[in-house]
Formats: sequence, C-alpha cells, structure tokens
Amino acid sequence: GMNAAIAAGFTAFEFSTYQTRDGVFIGSHDWTTERTTGQLHEIWNTDWSTIQTLTQPAGPIIRLEDAVAAMPEGSVLVLDHKAT
Repeated sequence: GMNAAIAAGFTAFEFSTYQTRDGVFIGSHDWTTERTTGQLHEIWNTDWSTIQTLTQPAGPIIRLEDAVAAMPEGSVLVLDHKAT
C-alpha cells in the first residue's frame, strides 16, 4: 500500500506499529499476525527473525526503518504506536 501511495504522489503517511520482543518496530494494525498471515503470533512476544518469515497477501511485513527509508524526501510520517 505504501508503494502505491508513493507512486500516486502522496507525501504524508500513517504507520501503525508494534514492537517485537527483540525491539524491532513493524507495521501492523493488529496485535497478532493471525488475520494477515494465518499464523498466530503475538507481536510483542515474537522476535523479528520469526515475523520476517511470515507472508501476507499485501506483501512482506515491513519494519518501520524500511518504511522511513522508502518515503520521499520531505514526507510527513504519523506514527500510531499500538500497545506494546
């Protein structure tokens, strides 16, 4: 979704995020991975090494740092830090 927004010229983004057990902030609206991947993991109780192996129809689960790196210069990012 973010790539499509960038391609369409958007420069303001909202990013819902949870922190994994080992401290990696990832993009997710849900507190588990079940709805998007079909595999149940509580994000805050799971390491990034496990999360990054999961697949979802929309593409890979993205880290916050990768989302920031992909944003056009001068973009605005609103973080929605979910409970961790």
